[in-house]
Amino acid sequence: MVATYDSPDETPINEFWLSVRARNCLLSEGLSTAGDVRRTKDWQLLGIPNLGLATLAEIRHQIRGHPTPRLKPLKPPNEVYIQQIITYLAKYGYTVIPPR
Repeated sequence: MVATYDSPDETPINEFWLSVRARNCLLSEGLSTAGDVRRTKDWQLLGIPNLGLATLAEIRHQIRGHPTPRLKPLKPPNEVYIQQIITYLAKYGYTVIPPR
């Protein structure tokens, strides 16, 4: 049985549907139960090596029951912005091959 966000605090994190990265990061810091993770602040979790915002969102969703935030897709830079970057880099001696 897979644990869900409403599982008791004593539930081991191995019973949650977490990625290998998320599970390894939590276990490396001694956070072995849902209660340990729920009592840990986000900034403390982000201090764990190899645990970034995406992994934090996964943990929040799976163990704490927080909804995963919807991220807006990145828009490609426009031609003017690309030209400004090329000009800036050329000013300092970098050779840039412009995009096609």
